[in-house]
Amino acid sequence: MGLQVSDSPNFNLVRNTLNELYKNNPCLSGAIIHSDQGFHYQLESYRKWIYKQNVLQSMSRKGNCLDNSPVESQIGLMKKRMFVQRKNRLFNYVKESVFRL
Repeated sequence: MGLQVSDSPNFNLVRNTLNELYKNNPCLSGAIIHSDQGFHYQLESYRKWIYKQNVLQSMSRKGNCLDNSPVESQIGLMKKRMFVQRKNRLFNYVKESVFRL
């Protein structure tokens, strides 16, 4: 598993997550990485990294939320517990909470 948290979606976040993923799983050959169509998943540097590791890239079709529904459901539940129930919107709290999972 690779897990990183950032206050903005950018390629550094993706790159750091991929590096951690590879560090924890040096043999990724044949794995599938699924994502939405965010700009950082379409960058040449991202595609080169997954190609080098012999990883298959899988992307949701535009406007198809069903591809990611299990993950989105989990994220929605986590947000509800952190933001609605605890009324705490501090980034550091969220970051610490995610890494405790």
